[in-house]
Amino acid sequence: MSIPGQTESAQSTLNSGSYCAVRKSACAATHLLAKKERFAVSLPSSNPLHRHLDACFALLMTLLAGLATSVHANDGKGTESLYEDARARMTSGDYSGAVVQLKVLLQSDNRHLPARLLLGEAYLRIGQGAAAEKELKIALGLGADKYEVFRRLGNALLLQRKYKDILELIDGKEPLGSQHYEIRTLRGRAQYELGNIDAAEQEFKTAHELALRRAEPLLGLALIADARGDHDRAAKILNQALDVAPDNVEAWYQRAEQFRAKGETDVALAAFSKSLTLQPNHMRAHLARANLLITQGDYAKALADAEYVHRAVPKDPEATFLIWQIAMFRGDKAAAKAAGEQAFGALTSVPEPIIMKEPSLLRIASLVSVARRDYERGLRYLQRFVELRPNDHQMRKVLGQIQLQTGDAKAAASTFFELSKVMPRDADVFAALGRSYSQTNRFNEATTAFERAVALAPTDRGLVAPLALSRIGAGDTDAGLNDLAPTGDTPAITPEAGVLYAMLQLKRGNLGEAKTSIEKLAQAFPANPFVLNFYGTVLLKAGDAKGAREKFEKALTLQQQYLAAAYNLAQLDLREQGAPAATKRLQEMLVDDPKFSPAMDLLADIAIAEEKYDDALRWLQKAVAVAPNSAEQQAKLIQLFLRLGRTNEALLAASTLAARDNNSPESTLMLARVQSAAGKHQEALNSLQRAMREAGLNGPLLLEIAAQQVALDDHGAARRTLQKAVAAGEDKTALPALVRLEINAGNSDDAERRIASIRDTAQTPGLADILLGELRLKQGRTKEAVSAYDAAYAAAPNTETVLGLYQAKSLLGEHKAALALLETWTMDHPDQTSAKRTLALGYIADHNLNKARVLHEQLIQENPNDATLLANLARILQLQKAPGARDYAERAVRAAPQWPVGLDTLGWILASEGEFEGSLKYLRDSIARDANPLTRFHIASVLNELGRKDEARLELKQLLDSDTPVAWRADAQKLYDSIKK
Repeated sequence: MSIPGQTESAQSTLNSGSYCAVRKSACAATHLLAKKERFAVSLPSSNPLHRHLDACFALLMTLLAGLATSVHANDGKGTESLYEDARARMTSGDYSGAVVQLKVLLQSDNRHLPARLLLGEAYLRIGQGAAAEKELKIALGLGADKYEVFRRLGNALLLQRKYKDILELIDGKEPLGSQHYEIRTLRGRAQYELGNIDAAEQEFKTAHELALRRAEPLLGLALIADARGDHDRAAKILNQALDVAPDNVEAWYQRAEQFRAKGETDVALAAFSKSLTLQPNHMRAHLARANLLITQGDYAKALADAEYVHRAVPKDPEATFLIWQIAMFRGDKAAAKAAGEQAFGALTSVPEPIIMKEPSLLRIASLVSVARRDYERGLRYLQRFVELRPNDHQMRKVLGQIQLQTGDAKAAASTFFELSKVMPRDADVFAALGRSYSQTNRFNEATTAFERAVALAPTDRGLVAPLALSRIGAGDTDAGLNDLAPTGDTPAITPEAGVLYAMLQLKRGNLGEAKTSIEKLAQAFPANPFVLNFYGTVLLKAGDAKGAREKFEKALTLQQQYLAAAYNLAQLDLREQGAPAATKRLQEMLVDDPKFSPAMDLLADIAIAEEKYDDALRWLQKAVAVAPNSAEQQAKLIQLFLRLGRTNEALLAASTLAARDNNSPESTLMLARVQSAAGKHQEALNSLQRAMREAGLNGPLLLEIAAQQVALDDHGAARRTLQKAVAAGEDKTALPALVRLEINAGNSDDAERRIASIRDTAQTPGLADILLGELRLKQGRTKEAVSAYDAAYAAAPNTETVLGLYQAKSLLGEHKAALALLETWTMDHPDQTSAKRTLALGYIADHNLNKARVLHEQLIQENPNDATLLANLARILQLQKAPGARDYAERAVRAAPQWPVGLDTLGWILASEGEFEGSLKYLRDSIARDANPLTRFHIASVLNELGRKDEARLELKQLLDSDTPVAWRADAQKLYDSIKK
């Protein structure tokens, strides 16, 4: 059965097997701060393909339960009473009275989301647009459903004639304002400067349609094409502009800049000269032509252009810098000294905002700063220069080296990757790229880069060691394990090499070999804390917590301030003795080293688990302060802000992180997620587009970006991102993800073609048949889907194929047989959590609540803070009228305070217990975050029980007027008819 009003998780759409489609609409994903065991020597973490398998069935349970009956009102007072009174006043048309009540409420609870929404609507009803905008934006920041906000916010902005804000905040709406091409062109230019490329393009297109014979809109469209990297299209548009306005100076200048960026120097010189023929005092053209002439060694002509500008604008720093450069190249030391002093003096007189806009000034300022070892300032100038002049390869090499030198390996990797595409014969570029990737643990890419460097410089022996290390990091057993493997009685050449060998075996899943090798290593190096610490990690992985503790303690005895071992002991303390013991040890560690950020990080986790959010924020902020380059801790702080509904702080932190980690796709992706949570839809899409460019050929990261693009309904961008991931060839899940995107988009022919290519290449056994099964299910060809899954199961009997076969058989009506198949599989494979979660849902569909309950209780023992499982069990207990339903629902809300499904679950259970006023609080909060029709039905039912018939009728009418198909529409209609006047 379908659950109305919910959207399928984006990652599930891309990565899950077809069995996830059993329920045509899955619940919104729960945003939790995942708690994982972390050890000082990093262990590989599992990354199951189907982690969104069981996106909660909580609302489904209501369909089986029916409506709560025989309940009594609660006469409680407080914020919820004020809110409900305001709702009643709105219903009766007393909007001013509603405003008064809501303002009183918000004085005592300023984060009451439903009240913010309602206050915005009340202000709108009385024509106070600015006040409505303020309240609705606050509601958006608190996590309100963006569509519910936008339909109100659009009217509020219209009242104030804020057309630009409408374009920025409410995408997909018809732009308002003048239809004159000049206005459209200016608006397009503004959007372009803000980075809103799609919006700018639409403005320029509209302007062009309004004035086909004007060049200005075409110049704007050429800028858009260049911004997207489509330089051929940009050239065609510029030619079109010159056709309609052959003497347009800016068109000739823009054309020259485009050719200069492509390295076509002669054509660029001709175009600059043409612009100067049309406008002899075009200073930018004189300076640009001088720069080009210097690269050609034509110093006399370059000097003429530079001196022309210098005479006209004596304090222009670029002109004096060019004169200095020419003197240096000519060997005229006296002239160079005089020009240099004048250039540097001129530079200091230029305001910073002006420098940041002019590439020529940036080049001068960056080189001066680097020469003076002011790397922070130099990096800022270099980064901005590269944004404006991406094809100045030598300056980009300088940028990359400075990024590496200052420890910003992520940014350096991005810089050298782009350089490698345009400088394919430069061994230094590839070696620097390899070092950058290695420092960011991207070992596959590092190996490729070092191999290319070695091929270009085969005699450079300095490249051999980093190449071997990158292969080891990438898990290349031939080049890594064979080099490190123990021989005879020698466990390893060095302790570090032996630990690395054991770590690699552990990563490959060879626990036995890892344990054997680390035991021999410990015998050979019995007093080495590093060896003993990793020995403890291996023992813990093998389930020997007692032995692990002994090794960690011995390592700590040998080196009293060995924080890695102390940290691992704190992890064990937390598991075995609880938070107080772990907290005590962690705080003692911080006495020894006040800047040990992992301890602060774990203290924050403990505080979050105990719902001490102020403490958690304090620890995370301290961790970020002592380790400002730790993107992981920055991300955790941002996630906590989001969890607490402090969206503005999350946005500020994410923006700061993205600005600091310039060209870091991970930071840009985090910014996009926060922008999405804040309702900044277009900005999030722009950030995702930038992250896609920055990600290079990082397949796993491209998949994450595509998932976010799907979540924002930008399927076209997601398709391009996945195509890039497929072309990269690194992540074997990229092609299946692209196929699934095509299937969900209804592009059956493209999906068929790609499935055939997977079958031809004989990749993962059964994969082509799994995808074919998903396609056939989407097409409604269920019998063929069963046949495809049968073939997949025969080729690869694993959890994925079993779950696919289970789904297909269930849809074919063979639910009993499908359930028996899944029961057998989970019995034989008890460690397959995804299968057990699907089986639990299968028991629900089979009305076998006893088995569903037992399995959920077992799963919760393994995952005690899983909000989905907690909400599911709460519904089951509610249906069985068993004790504990409310407790599990409250635990679900504590685990995910802003999850609409959990809020609805708790609200409906409270209603079934007669606590109507209390239930409305959670139901209102739920529908404010996700306008689900079933939650609206719950609200109407509760209002009806409270005797508030008019309000209940309005809720039901809104539900019935919607064209959303729901299986229980007849029940809603029946309730509506029963309370009609």
